[in-house]
Amino acid sequence: MAPDSGAPRRNPPAGQPHRPPSRWGDAALAVLVLVADAVVLAAAVAYFVVRSLPRLGAVNRTTPGRAGPEEAPAMDWTPVITFGAVAAVVLLTAWVFLRADLVITGTLQAVVAVLIVIAVIVGGARSWKIVRTATAHPGTTHPGTARTGTAPPDATRAPAPVPVPVPARGSPPAGPP
Repeated sequence: MAPDSGAPRRNPPAGQPHRPPSRWGDAALAVLVLVADAVVLAAAVAYFVVRSLPRLGAVNRTTPGRAGPEEAPAMDWTPVITFGAVAAVVLLTAWVFLRADLVITGTLQAVVAVLIVIAVIVGGARSWKIVRTATAHPGTTHPGTARTGTAPPDATRAPAPVPVPVPARGSPPAGPP
C-alpha cells in the first residue's frame, strides 16, 4: 500500500463503494446556483443600464450644431467583454460540477453558459451594426442609441407626385370603347 501523501483521493478506498450524490441535493444546488447566476447577470445588466443613462451636467458629445464635425460613436466593447467573462466563469463552474458528479447542476450551468454566449454574440453584432450604420451616415438617429440629429437626405425627401391625366371638358372619357 502506498503511503498517504495527504492529497485527496479520486477513488474511494478499496472495499468501499462509490456513493453518488443525491439527485434531490443536486437539483436543489442547481436551483441555488441558477438564482446566483441570475443575480450576477441582473447586477451586470443594471450596471450597464445606469451607465448608459446621460449624466447630469455632462456635455452631450453628439449634440447637433456644436462646433466641429460630427463624430460617429465608437464600439463599446465593455458589455461584450463583461458578459463573455461571466459566461466563461459559468462554463468553468459547469465543468467543476460535472467533474464532481453533480450532473443536474453541471448541465444546467452549461446550458446557462451557452445562452449567455448566444446573447453576447447577438448583442455584440447588434451594437456593431448600429456603430457601422452611424459611421456610414453620421448625424442620423438610430434606435437604441443616444445619438440625435437628422435623418439622411434621402429619407427626408417626399416621393415626387405622380401626375394623373385629367381629361379636358367635353372630351370623351379615356378607356376602351
